[in-house]
Amino acid sequence: FLGRQFLPTKIGAYISHSSGEPIEGPIRCELRGRAIRNERTISDIFFFDARRDLVAKMDTVEMHRLPGSGPGMSEVG
Repeated sequence: FLGRQFLPTKIGAYISHSSGEPIEGPIRCELRGRAIRNERTISDIFFFDARRDLVAKMDTVEMHRLPGSGPGMSEVG
């Protein structure tokens, strides 16, 4: 994926695990890939607070490669 740019085009679900209060400190984002096919990826994205507690999740995030952002991908999964 290095040298390629992707644009999120679909989010299956957003799930909040916080109380709704503002979160203080840095937020860590972790992307876990599920599938790569041609010019798109499907992943889950997790957001953690400074204590490493899960505060939110975006499930089944589909992203498409922007045209001209690098060579195409072959099907992997």
